[in-house]
Amino acid sequence: MKVTVCFGSVRVVVPCGDGDLLIKDLTRQAIHRYKKAVGKLDGVDAAIVVHSIHSSDGGILDPDDRLQDVADDREQLVAVFDGGGGGHLAPPPATPPQPPPLVHHAGDGASNSSRGTPSPDMLPHRYGDRCQTGDRLRWLVKRRH
Repeated sequence: MKVTVCFGSVRVVVPCGDGDLLIKDLTRQAIHRYKKAVGKLDGVDAAIVVHSIHSSDGGILDPDDRLQDVADDREQLVAVFDGGGGGHLAPPPATPPQPPPLVHHAGDGASNSSRGTPSPDMLPHRYGDRCQTGDRLRWLVKRRH
């Protein structure tokens, strides 16, 4: 099993054997590989603090969990960390997109094709060979008042 840990724009591949590795041990290995990749193995600039590791769907992984229980083989994980100068180098991953809110756009709600158009009157009235809607209903309503 192996995973890719993203430190901002730098991605490091960490081999994890059968996945029996704890997330906190994965974090240590990923930090070491990141430092090697950016040339920060020694000196003052070597301080890298990982606040959390996030899965590809945005969930925060618990440091005491086993990797095989919370991640898939070849999954990309995101490290939220501070580096050498204390600046925050990687923002937390964005939350998954949410569906847009439901908005009523007039219509009768019976179908999408009636959006923005009024519903026909339900009681048609025949005048000769053609059917006129609404006239009969208006006549009945006026007559009752």
